[in-house]
Amino acid sequence: MGTPIEINGQEYRSKAEVIRKCKWILDETPIGLRVDEGDAMFLTALLQRRDPNVIADKTGPGISHWEVMYDRQKFRVFKIARIDGTFTDFSFYKCLDTDPVAAYERKVKAGARYEIKPQTREYRDKNFKGVSELSGLPLTLEDCHVDHHGTGFDVLFADFLSAQGLRLADVEAKSVGDFQIGTVFVDRRLAEAWQEWHRMFAKLRVISKAENLRLEKQKGAYE
Repeated sequence: MGTPIEINGQEYRSKAEVIRKCKWILDETPIGLRVDEGDAMFLTALLQRRDPNVIADKTGPGISHWEVMYDRQKFRVFKIARIDGTFTDFSFYKCLDTDPVAAYERKVKAGARYEIKPQTREYRDKNFKGVSELSGLPLTLEDCHVDHHGTGFDVLFADFLSAQGLRLADVEAKSVGDFQIGTVFVDRRLAEAWQEWHRMFAKLRVISKAENLRLEKQKGAYE
């Protein structure tokens, strides 16, 4: 069991529970519409866990509202809309990283996921049949996720690093910047090697968002 976390006056049992709530908001908010007021208060309170300089950078002159938008790979991400008309991205994972080592490792893993998004999106587009590959239950394109099964994502990436003679701490990752949502590897040759490794060894399947969240909970993800 993880350490309890208080956000906006409510106690959550663990990081995993906070992450599941964030993902629920992300999935349930229609693209381009404002996040519900109560959920927006939760996200604003969650942002306050970041370093004061980061908070100031993210909020700028002030937050107008929260939205959900697509990133360049057509994946849902949170958007902070500022009162001056500008906007930026928001990573709820970073708000839960108080250990700098764990925070950096999460950033590298986020980069690893971002680097292979074109592959997961291609798999979804080619293999979506209107049913979950896990349960066979009806599935809409809006409600689907691409899941790594057999060898999970974390193990697959760890095997790649081991084959390269690297540790997580050896990989340099960076944010792509304001208005461009995502994290990438600085070393583009390493990025290409990882993409090829993933292409060769990843086993993917299209499942529902609810199934994906349940599997993450069973694995104890982010505890």
